[in-house]
Amino acid sequence: MVYIKRLTIQGFKSFNSKKSSIEFKKGLVVITGPNGGGKSNILDAVRFALGELSAHNLRVGKMSELIHDNSPNMTAKVSLTLDNSRRVLPVDSPEVTITRRLDRNGESEYLLNGKQVSRAELLTILSMANIKPSGLNIVPQGSVTSIAEMSNIELRKILEDISGIGEYEKKRQEAEDQLQIAEKNIAIAKAGTSEVKARVTQLQRERNEAFRRRQIENILSAVRSIKLRKNLKTLENELIELDAESIKLEEEITKIEQIRAQYMNELNNAEEEWTRLTKETSEIEERMREIEKIREDLRLQEINLTSEKSTITERLRNINFEITNLETLLEESLNLKEVTLQKLTNEKAKHNSLEEHLTSLSEELRNREQELDLLKNKLEKLEKEIEESISKRNRLEKEIELVKVKINEIDKKSESIEGEFSQNLDIIAQKIQERRKILEIYKVHLSKLKKLELKLEHLDEEYNRLRNVLLKAQEIEKNLLRITQTIASLGFIEKRRLKEKVNHILNEVDGVYGFLEDWIDVENYETLVKLEAGTSGWIHSLIVDSWKMGIQLAEIFHQAGLKIKIIPLETVIKRGRLRIEGFKPKTKWAEEV
Repeated sequence: MVYIKRLTIQGFKSFNSKKSSIEFKKGLVVITGPNGGGKSNILDAVRFALGELSAHNLRVGKMSELIHDNSPNMTAKVSLTLDNSRRVLPVDSPEVTITRRLDRNGESEYLLNGKQVSRAELLTILSMANIKPSGLNIVPQGSVTSIAEMSNIELRKILEDISGIGEYEKKRQEAEDQLQIAEKNIAIAKAGTSEVKARVTQLQRERNEAFRRRQIENILSAVRSIKLRKNLKTLENELIELDAESIKLEEEITKIEQIRAQYMNELNNAEEEWTRLTKETSEIEERMREIEKIREDLRLQEINLTSEKSTITERLRNINFEITNLETLLEESLNLKEVTLQKLTNEKAKHNSLEEHLTSLSEELRNREQELDLLKNKLEKLEKEIEESISKRNRLEKEIELVKVKINEIDKKSESIEGEFSQNLDIIAQKIQERRKILEIYKVHLSKLKKLELKLEHLDEEYNRLRNVLLKAQEIEKNLLRITQTIASLGFIEKRRLKEKVNHILNEVDGVYGFLEDWIDVENYETLVKLEAGTSGWIHSLIVDSWKMGIQLAEIFHQAGLKIKIIPLETVIKRGRLRIEGFKPKTKWAEEV
C-alpha cells in the first residue's frame, strides 16, 4: 500500500518561503494545533501536489492566491514523497517524490523524482494506486456534513467515485461518444464503397489478366528454356564428337610420327652399317693390296729360289760330273794319288760344304714353300671374306634402296596425311569455332533465361509475401476492429493493456518487430522519462521493416481510431547514440533506431 512519508511546503498559502518539511510514519498520524495554525493548508498542499486544478476545492478564489504574499520568487512549491517499496506505482524506486511548482501567472510545473512530466502522465501513474486529487480518500473540512445532507443518487455517485466505477463510467461515456462518431464515419465511408468496390473489381480483373499473362509468359519461357537446353545439349554432343575426332586424328598423327621415326631410325642404322661396311671394304682392299704385294714378293722369291735351285742343281750335276771324272781320273791315275789326294780332300770338303749348303737351301725352300702354302690359305680365306663382304655390301645396298623407297613412300604418305589432316584440322577448328560461337550465344540466352526465371521466382515470392501480408493485414484489421468494439463496450482499457493486446496480434505478422520500448532495457523510471523526452515520445513507436507495411498499419490504426507512431527500419539513418545513461538496446536495429 502507498502512503505519504514526507511533505515539503515552500511559499504555499500560510507557509512562507522557508522550507517546511513534515515527516509521516506508517499508520495513523494526527496533526493538532490552534485554529488558523495552517492544519487545513497541509491537506490543501497534498491535494495541490496531486494535481488539483479547482481553486474552489483548494479554498481560494483563484490559483495565484495560493502563493504566499512574502514569497521572493512569487512561486509556491509543494513536494510530496510517497512510499513505493512494493512498486505499486510503475516507477523503479522505493520512494516517489511528486513536486508541483506554481508561478504568479497561474501556470504549474510537475516533477516526478526531479524529472519534469505532464499532469496527464502524473495522473496516469497515480491512478495505478487509485490516487486522485479529488478522490474521497482526502476528506476536507465540511465534507462530513455535506455527505450527511446528500441524496441517495449523490451518495451512489460518491460510492462509484470511491470504487473507481465513476471514472470508468465517464470514460465509457466518452468511448460511446467516440463510437457514435465512428459509426457516422463508417456510414459515410460505406456510402462511397460501391465505387471503391467497382474499382476493386476492375483492379482484380486487371490483376487476374496480368497474372494469366505472366503465367503464359512463364510457360513460353519454360518452353523456350527447354528448347534452348535441348539445342545446347545437341551442340554439346556435337562438340564432344568433334573433340573425339580431333583426339583420334592426333593419335593417328602420333602413330605416323612414330612409324616415321622408326623408319628414320632404321635408315640411320642402315647408313651406319653402310659406313661400317664401306670402311671394312676399304680395309679389306688395303689388305688385299698388301697380300698382292706379298704374293708378288713370294712369286719373286719363288722365281729366285727356283733359279737358285736350278743353279745349285746344275752345280751339283757338274760336281757329280766332276766327281765322276775325278774318280775316273783317280782310277786312271792312281799314281797321282798322293798328288791329287789333297786336292780330292779339298774337293770333298767343298762337296760336303756344297751339300750342306744344298741341304740348307732345300730346308729353306721347304720353309718357303710352307710359308707360301700358309699365305695361299690365308689368301683364299681373305678372298672368301672379300667375296662375303662384297655380297653383304650388295645385299645391304639393296636393303638400303628398299628402305629409301619405303621412306620416300612414307614421306609421300605422311605429306598426304599431313595435308589431309591440316585441311581436316582447319575444317574441324572452323566447325569448333562456329559451334563455340553458337554455344556462347546459347549460353548468353540461357543466362538471360535463368535471370528471367530467377526474377520471376522473386516476383512470385514477393507476390506471395505481399498476399500473405495483405491477408494478415486484413486479419489484423478485423482484430483491431474487434479491439475497438471491445473498447467501446467496456468503456476503457488501460494504455499498457491495449499496447500488449496490439503487440500480441502483430507478433503474428512478418515484418513487424513490436514496440521500441519493449526492445530496450531501462534501469529506472527516470531513465524512461529521459528517453521519452529525448525521443519526443517516439520511444513508444511501433517498429516495422518497410514503408509499405508502415502505411498499411497506419491506415488500419487510423480506421480503428488508434494513435500509434510507426518507424520503418529501411528509413532509419544512424545519427549517433543518445547521451542518456541507464538503458541498453536488446538488438542491433533497436540501437540504430
